Amino acid sequence: MNRIRRLGDELHVPNRLRPASYLILVGGCSRSGTTWIGRLFRSLGAEDLGESSSAVHLARGGEWSSRTQWSVDHTPRNIYHFPVAAQHDAVRLIWMIRDPRDVVASMMDAARSWASARPGFSIVDASNIWCRAEKAGLRARRALGMRVIPVHYEALSEAPHLVLRRCCEQLGMRYIARDIDAAVRDNQFEKVAKRRGRGQFYRYGMPGTWDRDLSREEAKRIVEITREVASAVGYALKDI
Repeated sequence: MNRIRRLGDELHVPNRLRPASYLILVGGCSRSGTTWIGRLFRSLGAEDLGESSSAVHLARGGEWSSRTQWSVDHTPRNIYHFPVAAQHDAVRLIWMIRDPRDVVASMMDAARSWASARPGFSIVDASNIWCRAEKAGLRARRALGMRVIPVHYEALSEAPHLVLRRCCEQLGMRYIARDIDAAVRDNQFEKVAKRRGRGQFYRYGMPGTWDRDLSREEAKRIVEITREVASAVGYALKDI
């Protein structure tokens, strides 16, 4: 609950002339809940751009406009382009963060089944990908301060109504309570994930399920690689 309170304490709505429309860029390591929060904002009326790499487009000097007031792009690799994309007044930034053990377990399952992965993709590779993404988030947070809204997957899972309300407040996105309730209800894991479990895009939908898929040695190796970065983003990983 401490993370959620900290998130709520960082209420920040830019005090400037507001653009006519806004682009929410969600970024983070893959398998960290970027799709989930994108769906929540879609349920609140945002146009869902999917994984369209809008941040890359903006970083390369592209322009952005929309006929809707809010749009959301939940491409995980957006995280690497937050500082440049933030130069656009219309851009709002959400950084999704998740326990590295759950992320790596999910990445390895995806690599064995439906995702494109190079031959020999390993626990070490997945752990390093997580570290790179979170380091990019930390750099963006240091550079941009409260313009980057950190959202922990575990907090969103534990208290989705509260976290979604806080995000809306920080983004400057108007909402009413029943819309939040409906968004959370319509995006419950059981409703969205008709096919779920090992080998599926949607697996378990709960934090802390890494021990279902990882051996003790694999989990130990993940902790060794990610411990320092994990501590910086709010996870105290214990020795296994």
